Amino acid sequence: MELPSGNQRLARGVHYAEQTWLPINESAARAIRAGFQDGRYESNHSEFLSDLSRDPALYLFCLRKRAQQEKARDRERPEPWHSPEELLGPNSAADLREILTSPLELSCPHRLNAASPEQGMTLAHASTTAAVGCSLAKRAGCSETLTTAASFLRNVGLMLIAWNYPHIHKRVLATIEPDASLDQAFGLLLGFSPTLLGLNIARSWSLSPDVLIAMGDKMAEELASPELVARGKQLEALCQTGEAFARAMHPQHFASADSDWRNATNEIRKILGPHGLAVVGRAVKDYLREYNCSLPEAFKIPERLAQEPQSAESAPQESLARNRYLQSCPPALRQALEEVYQHLRSQSVSRVPLEQLITVVIPRAGFARGCVYLFDHEHSCLRPRVAIGSAQINELVPIRCGLQPLERHALVEALLSGIPTELSASCFDGTPCDAFAGVLGGAQKTGVLYLEGGSALSNMTPQNRMGIFKALRQALNDALRIS
Repeated sequence: MELPSGNQRLARGVHYAEQTWLPINESAARAIRAGFQDGRYESNHSEFLSDLSRDPALYLFCLRKRAQQEKARDRERPEPWHSPEELLGPNSAADLREILTSPLELSCPHRLNAASPEQGMTLAHASTTAAVGCSLAKRAGCSETLTTAASFLRNVGLMLIAWNYPHIHKRVLATIEPDASLDQAFGLLLGFSPTLLGLNIARSWSLSPDVLIAMGDKMAEELASPELVARGKQLEALCQTGEAFARAMHPQHFASADSDWRNATNEIRKILGPHGLAVVGRAVKDYLREYNCSLPEAFKIPERLAQEPQSAESAPQESLARNRYLQSCPPALRQALEEVYQHLRSQSVSRVPLEQLITVVIPRAGFARGCVYLFDHEHSCLRPRVAIGSAQINELVPIRCGLQPLERHALVEALLSGIPTELSASCFDGTPCDAFAGVLGGAQKTGVLYLEGGSALSNMTPQNRMGIFKALRQALNDALRIS
């Protein structure tokens, strides 16, 4: 579908936006590359899509590159368009890996650490919309891939204006009347609106009519089949609930925040039941986690979301469901971890599951010794707090954090990178072993879990060993109620 010939400013805006794009979250990109390297995504494409969806800029970059690849291959197709499910599906795994492991393809003049509060809010708004939409999509019988793509694409125009026309974006936000239309305000200054910019970008990628309809494309609605129209309208409704929830998170910027909150929460409870807000709240925090880690000051968890009470009744099962690494564990270990989760409580840290995890489950998983190190802010060091297995706490010493990169201890690297690492030697005495280190916490890096594998793990593949370590680390995070 061609761009409207009468609007040269829009055509230039689309070209400029696609050239400069949005800032990629480098920590998210590194984690995904690590996932390819350690084989985590083999036979588990859904986990890859879950990780990719934590960065709307990276997600849409991949969607665009895949659309360009398919158009370049010029295959005979029954339809002249591409569905996000096809472009990002399991059959495209090799193409996606090539895109994501090429550093040149991720180049962008913008940097996330230079985000203004206004720019950061657009990224957080898109992520919140997708988190809410996908939480509802599972119960509504709608594709999570389509919902994620539609959520990001409905927000892509505003994100691109915020990053590529920052002065205009800030000026509009500062002067617009409470009940005025953002689309009209930007249209007067730029000659095109955020909605029109995003819609024409999606059209230029030849995306499927259901996505275009979800974005408000009336032309696509007139031409599409009844089935695609129905799916597009369902996607639009899910996205609108997510957007209302996102606006409600920032009442200082949106006069409609209170009514948005009532409308969104009513819809969430209608679809997900009485514990729906707790489910959605955790999903939003999870989607914002990578941004919180990279730039916590610009991407704070909204106060309204942070204060929303959690359901103690549903906490164990929902925490268990969030530990996606459990599938990597042998049946006996998975059952032991499920028992730990049954003792978790949403509002407090309970001694029973922590002791069970540290004294029973971790050693039975095959780890001979280890330690939980907590970060000491005052002295800038990792301080040993809980010995595991045969390790003795009085034999362990604090590890300094304020050193040059080449001098850093392996556990300090694990703290700073946020990516779980397998080491070839003991951090206690330097002996050869299969050792693992991974940061505890998310937005607030609380410390490091360090474990050394015994003989029971030596016959496993590196992928399986790492999967077990990640399951244990997530369980410890959940038991300590840190995220």
